[in-house]
Amino acid sequence: MDKSTVRNLFLQKRNIITDADLLDASAKIKDVCIKHILFHKSTIVHIFLPIQKKKEINTWLLIHYLWSKNIYTTTGTMLPNSLFMENTLFEKNTEIKINKWGIPEPTNGKIIPKRSCDIIFVPLLCFDKQGNRIGYGKGMYDRWLADIPSSTPKIGLSLFPPIEFAVDYHFQDVRIDFCITPEQIYNFDSNANPLIVL
Repeated sequence: MDKSTVRNLFLQKRNIITDADLLDASAKIKDVCIKHILFHKSTIVHIFLPIQKKKEINTWLLIHYLWSKNIYTTTGTMLPNSLFMENTLFEKNTEIKINKWGIPEPTNGKIIPKRSCDIIFVPLLCFDKQGNRIGYGKGMYDRWLADIPSSTPKIGLSLFPPIEFAVDYHFQDVRIDFCITPEQIYNFDSNANPLIVL
C-alpha cells in the first residue's frame, strides 16, 4: 500500500477520536513513558508540541512531568522558507506560536545542538512492526534525524498499534527505535539501551 493512502486512512481515524478519548490516550502514553524510560538519567529531551487541530497526542502532559524533574526540553523550530528544523530549547515562560505549517514552536528559545539530546520523541501518524513510521509527508523529521547518533533513542508516540500491512518506504526514511502506544512499548532496537527498561 502506498504512503499517501495509509496517511489518509490514519488521518481519518484520528479525526473521529473524541477530545475525551484523546486526553485519556495521552495520559496513558505519558504513564507508559514514565514506567519504561529512565528520565532521571537524561538532561535534555527533544519532544514535539502537539498540533491540536490534527488531534495529535497531548505531549504537554509529559512535558510538565519532565519540567517537574528539572529536565530540559527542546522541540523543532522550522528554518525560514525551508523544510529543515533547528533544535530549540523551551521552558515554562517560552512564548509559543503557530507557524505556517500549523505547528506550534518557540519564538524566543535558545538553539541547542541536536546531538546533545539524550532522548528524542518523534511524531507520527502510524508505524509498522519494523519501526518504520509514516508522518505528514514533508520529511522534516527524517532530515533532522539523519545524523543523530544511533545510541540516542528515537521514540515514536502513537495512538494506534502497528499496522499489519506492507508500505512502500523510501530509503531516506529514518526508523524509530521504540514506539509507545497507550497500551505498551514496542522495541525495534536489537541493542539494549540504558535509558529504556522493558
